[in-house]
Amino acid sequence: MANQENIFLRNRLTGAIFWMLLLIIIVPVWYSNPVNFQPEGFVEEELEVKNVVNKVFKIPEHDQIKNKKSLTNIKQVKKVEPKNKLKDNPPSWIIKIIAYKDKQKALDLQKNLKNDFETKIKFFPSSKYYSLRSGPYLKQEEALKDQKKINKLLRVESIITKL
Repeated sequence: MANQENIFLRNRLTGAIFWMLLLIIIVPVWYSNPVNFQPEGFVEEELEVKNVVNKVFKIPEHDQIKNKKSLTNIKQVKKVEPKNKLKDNPPSWIIKIIAYKDKQKALDLQKNLKNDFETKIKFFPSSKYYSLRSGPYLKQEEALKDQKKINKLLRVESIITKL
């Protein structure tokens, strides 16, 4: 009788260990990478194709170079410098990540995030807080995307603010 109870107890413990392993290891793996999952409001981003050259420059032919009078008809092309996005289209969104009373903590976190996000620290003299912010972002969708990454990475509840 005692031997049957030991076998019964061993089988129950084996079953309990099996289910615990299933719950601890396998189930989170299933839910971490769902198949064909499309969250609500998901919009696939389309890449914008912009013309690199606004005007085609025609190289003068050999005959035109010999004739000096024809050289005056050739238009000079100005060097086009890339426009600064911030001056032409002012940024409209920033992410307020976290605020510290200690400046060193803010600098350390900024150093950790510098490879992935464009961050800056803003000091508020009245409250003596150092606010770590990310951005600026031209589109709200970009800010939301980075906000999700930051919230998951730092386990914070950051705030998106329109400038």
